[in-house]
Formats: sequence, C-alpha cells, structure tokens
Amino acid sequence: MPKFFLLSLGCDKNLVDSEVMLGSLVKDDHSLALTPQEADIIIVNTCAFIGPAKKESIDTILELAEYKKSGNAKVLVVAGCLAQRYHEELKNEIPEIDLFVGTGEYAEIVSVINNNFRERKLSRPEFAYTEFTPRINTQPKHRAYLKVAEGCSTGCAFCIIPKLRGGAKSRAIQDVVNEAKTLVSHGVQELLVVAQNLTSYGFDRDKTYWLASLLRELNQLDCKWIRLHYCYPDNFSDELIRIVSDSEKICHYIDIPFQHVNDEVLQRMNRRGTTKSHILTLIDKLRAFIPDVSIRSSFITGFPGETESQFEELKEFIISAKLDHVGVFPYSDEEGVLSEKLDGHLPEEIRIQRAEELMKIQQAISRDNLRKYIGTELEIVVEEEQQTDGKKLFIGRSQFQAPEVDGTVIIDQGSAQTGTFAKVKIEETLDYDLIGSVIPSLRAHVIPAPRFRGVQAPAGISPSSLRA
Repeated sequence: MPKFFLLSLGCDKNLVDSEVMLGSLVKDDHSLALTPQEADIIIVNTCAFIGPAKKESIDTILELAEYKKSGNAKVLVVAGCLAQRYHEELKNEIPEIDLFVGTGEYAEIVSVINNNFRERKLSRPEFAYTEFTPRINTQPKHRAYLKVAEGCSTGCAFCIIPKLRGGAKSRAIQDVVNEAKTLVSHGVQELLVVAQNLTSYGFDRDKTYWLASLLRELNQLDCKWIRLHYCYPDNFSDELIRIVSDSEKICHYIDIPFQHVNDEVLQRMNRRGTTKSHILTLIDKLRAFIPDVSIRSSFITGFPGETESQFEELKEFIISAKLDHVGVFPYSDEEGVLSEKLDGHLPEEIRIQRAEELMKIQQAISRDNLRKYIGTELEIVVEEEQQTDGKKLFIGRSQFQAPEVDGTVIIDQGSAQTGTFAKVKIEETLDYDLIGSVIPSLRAHVIPAPRFRGVQAPAGISPSSLRA
C-alpha cells in the first residue's frame, strides 16, 4: 500500500480531524511516512480562520508540493478549512493539488484518494464524527482531545467558523462517553474537552445544555484530569461552577474567551448575552466557589469602531482582573464575516500596537500571579526530558496549565520519568513558567502504555498554537 505523510495546521479541533484521517487511512492498510520525502501521498489539513493562518496554509501547500518533484509523492491532498472555503480558487491557482477534502469529509479520506476525483464538489460540512469513526490519538500517551461538537451557531461577527464548519452539531452524550472510555483504556489520563462553544453543547439538539450531564459521566472514568476549553461566558451556569468545584478530576482551569469588556464593542461583535457586568460577575463567582481557579481568556484588539477610550477600558480590565493566562489577537479583516461590513475599520498598525501593549501588561501580571506558587507543592504530569548545557531537565504541567498554550513546570532538581505524575516543590518563577524540584517521597503514578500497535504518528502532526 502507498505511504502517506500528514501535516496538521491550526487548532486542536483541527488536530482531531487529522487524527480521524490518520485512523481511517491506517485502518485501510495505508502505511505512515515520517517525512514528506518518502511519502507517496502528502496530506495537509489546513486552517483558514484568520489571515495569518491562511498564509501559513498556502505557504505549507506550496512547500509540500515541491516533493512531487524532489520526492516520491504522486498525490497532494489539501483538507480542512482552506479547502472548504477556497476549493475552486485553489484548484485553479495551485494545479499541483490533486485532491480536496472538506470539513465534512474527513472520514471519507480513503474514498477520496481511491477514487482520485479532483473535479467533484465538496459536501456541506454536516458531519460530526462518532465513537465508531476510526481515529488515532497523536498526542503523548497520557492525554487526548475529546471533541464533543462540530461547527458553531453562536454567530460572532468576526468569526468565519459557521461558514467553514456549519452550525453546531453536538454528539450524543453516550457517544462521547464511550469514546472517552476507549481513550482511557488506552492509557489516556488527561481528557481535553473541546468544542467551538463548549458551554452550548447539546443546545442544538433539544434546547438544553448537556455539559453538566456529560461532566458527571466523565467524572466516573478512571482518569486523572478533565480539562475544559472554550467555555463561552453567556451559558456558563452556576451548576457548571458547582460541578467543577466539587470534582476531584475536573481541572480548576477554565478557558473562557471574553474577547472584550466594553458593552458597545461586545454588541458590535454580536457576543449575545455577554456584557461587562456579566463577565465581572462570572469571574467573581468562579473565584468565590473555586478559590484556586486558573482562568484563561482571549481578547481582540482593534475591532471595527473600537475607540481609544474603549481600548483603555479593556486595558484597565486586564490590569484589574489579573487573569492567569491571556491571549490577545489583533482584529483580522476577513471576507464573508459580519464585521467586514461594519464601519470604523482601524489601520493594521493600530490593531497590532494595541495587542502588543496588552500582552506586555499581561506578561508582568502572569509573572506576579505565578509567585503565589513559590513554596507550594504541585502535582504535575511529566511530559519530556531535555538536556540543557549538560544538565538534565524535565518539563511538565500542573492542572493549571493547558498543553501548548500556557507555561510549563521546569524540574531542574531531582529525577522524574516521562509519562508519570510527580509532585514538585515550586522554587522559582519566570514570565510564564514555574521552576521546582521533585519531591521523592511521592510514589510516581505510571501511565499505562497505549494499546495501539504498529502505529506511530508522523512527526508533522502537532497543534499550532500561539503561546500567551
């Protein structure tokens, strides 16, 4: 069978789609190539969320297309959001592309390749994978993403996701739980629960929110951590706060994209049900019921019409709220989104300057926040071993740090083993990282090896994230 190389760009939700394609191809007896040079088939799963992501996707496609000349590649497949959005343009402008896979067709990758039909139309993005869809986890053996819904119906003015992925399509609770059980049986100890709008999970099915019910089920599994990503503030209920507070497995880490705090800007963003008062009340509740909670959020600067005073209001919020993790993104002009037609578009240099100003402020806040951990003992998962200037270091994360986007715990004293949980005494801080030493008295919790046999993920598969 031909060898394939798969490169995944974009977010963690895109990574799950890549894992579906990987599982489908391996199930069909295709073999993995670890480099594009040796591959017969090259697949790139693209992102088209904002301008820089589109540029990265196109640059990557052109780079990989060269292997049709210098390597073994006979087929170049472009999958994902860029293919869904610009299928015809890509087909006409980059003739090196042989096949396209849309955002509703990941599980059909084998059929697309075997039929070798370049001229077909991509299907509508109505597919959401199930527990029976082939998938191979490419993350370190102790963690896996658990995507509970596809698409989004929130309708933020700046977001192209509904056009790329369709409206929200929640998976059945039992379907998600069954997949989670399989992941845990393969050695996964950290379930990273994701959706475009996690707190609206289930609403598209019967107008009720299922997240609380799902978490009660997941909490029964034999894993260590359950981490929640992309919890929109408008549907963050008191019940959800209580569940996180009461659970020993749900990380006291909440990812809530606020995007802004000025009410007029939020209204222009079409952030329905979200106001500054609501944001402040939610933060107060989280900190009252979960005193050690770590809050991550993201913000957009330079949204059309954002005045200097509205930006100052956002800046004052960043200073006073002292959130633990913050990502700031300058507004990106995108065709086809509601904000494209708004007046008051700001020059790019102002958008970028405001983002950089906020991140500089947050850097100092982050370092100050981390000082509270000095002298404390944190349980961490050990993820890698490094050699620096002849000294062995171990890198891990606490429950207050998500993979790829947050800081790490650097172990510079004592010995640890990758794939285990260890207790570390924190002694120093950096801007985003903690430094500490292993407490040898705690018996390491060894994570069982996964049960997948004969499968190794290509080195190219990894989430692309902006650390903040």
